[in-house]
Amino acid sequence: MSEQPYNDVEKIVFAFDCGTTMTAISFAHLLPGQVPEVHFVNRWPSQEDAAGNCKVPTVVRYNASGTAVSFGAAAVDNDAAADEDDDDESETNLAYWFKLLLHPTEMRDANKLDVPPLPPNVTLRKVYADFLRFAFTHARDSFIRNNPDGAALWARLGNTFELVYAIPNGWGGTQQSFIREALVAANVFPATFSPNRLAFVSEAEASAHFALEHMGIAHWLKVGSVFAVLDAGGSTVDTTIYRCTAVAPKVRLEEVTSSECVQAGSVCVDIAFGGILHELLAGSRVGADEYYVGEMLKTFESKTKRKFTGQEDQAIIQFGPPSVNDKPRGIRMGRLTVATKDMQRAFDPSVSAIVESVQRAVKRARVSCDTFLLVGGFAESPYLRDALQRGLKMHGIQLVFSDEPTKKAAAEGACLWHVKSYVSARAARYTYGVRCAKIYNGLSPVHYERRHLTHVDAAGDVLLPGFLDVLNAVLDNDSSVSRAYCRVSPRQFTAKDLQDFEVEILYTSDQNPGHWADTIDGGCIPGLSVACKISANLSGLLDAKELRVTPNGRPYWQMSFMVEMFFGQTALKAGLVWEEKGVTKRGPVTIIANSVV
Repeated sequence: MSEQPYNDVEKIVFAFDCGTTMTAISFAHLLPGQVPEVHFVNRWPSQEDAAGNCKVPTVVRYNASGTAVSFGAAAVDNDAAADEDDDDESETNLAYWFKLLLHPTEMRDANKLDVPPLPPNVTLRKVYADFLRFAFTHARDSFIRNNPDGAALWARLGNTFELVYAIPNGWGGTQQSFIREALVAANVFPATFSPNRLAFVSEAEASAHFALEHMGIAHWLKVGSVFAVLDAGGSTVDTTIYRCTAVAPKVRLEEVTSSECVQAGSVCVDIAFGGILHELLAGSRVGADEYYVGEMLKTFESKTKRKFTGQEDQAIIQFGPPSVNDKPRGIRMGRLTVATKDMQRAFDPSVSAIVESVQRAVKRARVSCDTFLLVGGFAESPYLRDALQRGLKMHGIQLVFSDEPTKKAAAEGACLWHVKSYVSARAARYTYGVRCAKIYNGLSPVHYERRHLTHVDAAGDVLLPGFLDVLNAVLDNDSSVSRAYCRVSPRQFTAKDLQDFEVEILYTSDQNPGHWADTIDGGCIPGLSVACKISANLSGLLDAKELRVTPNGRPYWQMSFMVEMFFGQTALKAGLVWEEKGVTKRGPVTIIANSVV
């Protein structure tokens, strides 16, 4: 891609890719007139000997009272880690794979994974805050060390740095709100920080920016080209299909259809293999030894899984000394022999789910897609690559993967996204809508069946509540969807009357959700859930009230306004818009996401 100078204000940007198993962070010092350079945080604590290693294990070790005592590689290596001031609390527990607990309920339920529990006295909010504090502290120190005038730069710009957080396609406002609160709890941001300092980008979109920089797309990309990015990570595998709408003066992309997100990453293979391993070793002395089983799982994850092609007769897992033998179960000299069919049993549920999600995306797009770009840690699996190549070949689609270490694709891509923002239009993964009331039409069968729910408002209109007003589609970043609202009252409004305005944003995976938001007995239609609430204080609109008269001559007061929502950006944004004495005015709203259970 062409290198364009940065043309905004000077700033420091960090980009976080906190994966299920590994975390990577990149950063950039953006100077007007200079071409941005993205750097990685490396030499993590207890990994100083691994020069250039930009990934750290996403793990935290806690003592019995729930205090974090070590992080990353130190937490993995030191099974007996304990705080020096807590000599009587030698028992420690590892928090790992905790990202799985933050996935939306429907994603967790679809896969029914056996997610490791958190340590005693530790909440999900606490483990995220602890890990993010550790990660950011090291990232800040790395920035200072890696710049000749780093300390002075941080003193000048440290209070205004911006952070981009990469999230799976399947995450929404609930998860974003949780991360925002965790960053405040971690003291990364103050409680009153400006919302503009934190942005969220999907891992697939971040990876698309990585691909544009490193995977040779510039040689064939032209207006009208359609390609997909498949980001195969630790827990989720995200697929997004893009169309190129411009190549000059800069590349512009738009999403062709809603993205796919399945919980079928490499961790799912580890979990499946763990179950198979217990089957193979049932009743054996080796199978009853937690140390040996742990070593087998560790070797499978770090070596065997990553080399498996499906063409081997068998796989060998080294786990113990030569004295360990159990020939009936394939154990000789501390090595376990696993049949290829058993290895495939571990891989196939995840691989099949990934291929099926790809097929769904291609079918839904209804356009000819030329190329699939494969990135992410699981993308290095030859078994997955072969299955995807077979699945895409029937559609005439080429699978391309990078020789670059793609495990850091989302971290680097998120930083590039902040600077370059190639994607100009996004397709919502869900159908979003709001409840609304309509003027009753007794000739409509849809209206008539709920005629007993009608009411007459202060303006004299007969209204039927409970309808669903669908909001979103494929939208440009700057395109908004507005919905009109009005308050009516038989008496004049006071500031107190207008303090509490609230509307729920509903969502469903159904592209054609029907007429209703509520059942006839009340409550959401099955499959429809609350994504977030938009709350506002309308007292600033007091001067926009109007005195009106009903058809039968009764006076009433009305206040009209719009809620303007931006669905084409990486996070929902909204605001109030109203007319006051011929002047268009705008005001803020608060977006309240559902809490994480």
